[in-house]
Amino acid sequence: MNTVNKHEAILTKLVGIVATVAFIAAIALSPSVIGFLLAPDGIIDNPSMVIEINILRILGGFFAGTLFLFRSRVVIYLTNHPQVFASAIGILGIVGIVSIVELSLFYANRGSKESIILESLEKAHLPTLLDKDLGYRPLASSKIRVVKKSGDRILYDAHYSHDKNSRRVVPAAGESQDDKDIAVFFGDSFTYGEGVDDDETMPYFYSVASGKYQSFNYGFSGYGPQNMLAMLENDTYLAPVVDKISAKGTNSCPIVVYTFIDHHIMRALGSLSVMTYGQDLPYYQLKDNEVERTGSFSSDRPITSKALRFLSHSKILKALHVEFPIKIDDRSLNTTVKIISKSRDLASHKLRNSNFFVILYPGTTLAGLIRPKLEALNLNVLDYSGADTGFNMDEMTIAIDRHPNGIGHRHIADLLARDIGNVPCKDSLSVNN
Repeated sequence: MNTVNKHEAILTKLVGIVATVAFIAAIALSPSVIGFLLAPDGIIDNPSMVIEINILRILGGFFAGTLFLFRSRVVIYLTNHPQVFASAIGILGIVGIVSIVELSLFYANRGSKESIILESLEKAHLPTLLDKDLGYRPLASSKIRVVKKSGDRILYDAHYSHDKNSRRVVPAAGESQDDKDIAVFFGDSFTYGEGVDDDETMPYFYSVASGKYQSFNYGFSGYGPQNMLAMLENDTYLAPVVDKISAKGTNSCPIVVYTFIDHHIMRALGSLSVMTYGQDLPYYQLKDNEVERTGSFSSDRPITSKALRFLSHSKILKALHVEFPIKIDDRSLNTTVKIISKSRDLASHKLRNSNFFVILYPGTTLAGLIRPKLEALNLNVLDYSGADTGFNMDEMTIAIDRHPNGIGHRHIADLLARDIGNVPCKDSLSVNN
């Protein structure tokens, strides 16, 4: 056997070994095994993720089997094309290095004292229902306890209650609610009250501070402005509130409050960080200077969403704080503002000319960019992003977690009651003007 044939034989054996290992890995790395190795709670129970893993296993097994069967031809081709061979070795080397760094970062963070563990009496995370319009929503008629930890330190121990319409329960502030007007709150985990009990949320404290409103909490963790618009476009979600307002007749003077934070722009765009959980969130695009729903992120742009979702699990990108899109441009801002503006218009129509307010929450760094755009469309803006509002991040947020605590929610509710307490009914311009 000459030297060339000897080298080809060795390479053929190596390729065979690689193909065999890859085939075994494709069979062995089931969703349950990957969950045990990589998932924080040891379980992967997202149906779409389970399907994606199984598809990758099939493709990987097919590729490995094909490589094994045709390993001799592959080796002959590579030896006759040294540039291709060198490129293949380089690509495999890069993939290997990246994989080692990813796994190292994962296990380093997993064992860190700063790791976060979410616990519940029912599941290892907040239980949700799939929803064709919203992507997901809270489990209806549920009561759960959620404990969040950093190492051995308990960050919060809270109880969440949801009514039959999947809304966060707002306990009655006072004996009778019949003579009170309606306040509808939209937003994300800040509005929902992640980390606090039912009687510590902003909507609850607003009912207490105002003394004349019954609050309804439509916020939920991970929601963006598009979830508010989707709920307003579908009469099902707000039907109970509409019925209450109608029953009050012409004396009704409802308000709608939407809480904005910087990341809502990314949620409206379906960015890299959003795809870890929000591939099925509503997707609205700007067309002829108006927003129009084209589906969800996964249905309307499946390849992009899957690619971003894959990249969203990268520990390297997280460590480097990489986000896609990298820069928030004017179109991104306009899309977000138009979603909010259209929500105001629908709320005014469906909720009897309700007053609509946008809160720019403390910590919002894009207030200087988005506020002028909101006000140009005659939206009421309550800018609480500055230091002059008295919101103390250390005292009014949950340590490490950084969601508002009960003190923070009460502070914002008091500001809200102060600033809109004397706004005339059905006067959508009175705050800004």
